[in-house]
Amino acid sequence: MLGRHDGEIGELLRFAASMVPSEVRGADLLDYLDLEEWELVLQLLGEFDGNTWQTPRFWALLAEVATQMDQDEAWYQWRCVESIQGVLRVELTLAVDAEPLRARGERPLWDVTGRQQRVAALWIESKPVLNPGERATARLRPFVPPAWAHLIRGDMITLHGRSPGTAKIIERVPPRPESAAAPRHCESSWAQRIRPRCEYACGWLPSERSATGSYSSGSRPVGPAAATIWLNSSSASVRRPVSR
Repeated sequence: MLGRHDGEIGELLRFAASMVPSEVRGADLLDYLDLEEWELVLQLLGEFDGNTWQTPRFWALLAEVATQMDQDEAWYQWRCVESIQGVLRVELTLAVDAEPLRARGERPLWDVTGRQQRVAALWIESKPVLNPGERATARLRPFVPPAWAHLIRGDMITLHGRSPGTAKIIERVPPRPESAAAPRHCESSWAQRIRPRCEYACGWLPSERSATGSYSSGSRPVGPAAATIWLNSSSASVRRPVSR
């Protein structure tokens, strides 16, 4: 039972469901909404593929619902950031002498040019831990996306640290263009309250540095000035990483 928050959770989920295009909104989703099966609704909404219509607002709504339902919100926050700065997936292979690598929560250094090391958060799909010599698909979230803009599918990068390895770029999905933002009628009080939770609290950095302001400002953080160009794919895998 969700108690006194049940009504608010239903409101948030119905609002998020209203953002789903009719051509991809299945009958199961509508049925579960009618039955007020909120956990199943949240699960279905969180598994939509691609990075086209899913706005940061959509994912922030789901993160808020997960929090109110005492569920892990990390996946929805991760997708929220991906909708802002794009998707980067790799095939990661650990060295045989590496230490085991946790599926998420790591922010290692990567050699992306042969001379320059950059930080990117890591979330390994399908495995809670990657052991020495093992291979798995992983999602990366660069802290400074422009430093990774030269990479294309098939390129190799190197993982440094206590768990060294190599990674092959297998998927790049561009960020949603600003012109594809949600229509004005979607700007409800819920959206206004929740959107900053994703955009400025989930650890993303703008794709280009603004001329003024600070990324780290608590009151007026700088947003992206322009989108980084990403290549080679039009839709992201929906396979949710294993959380534990």
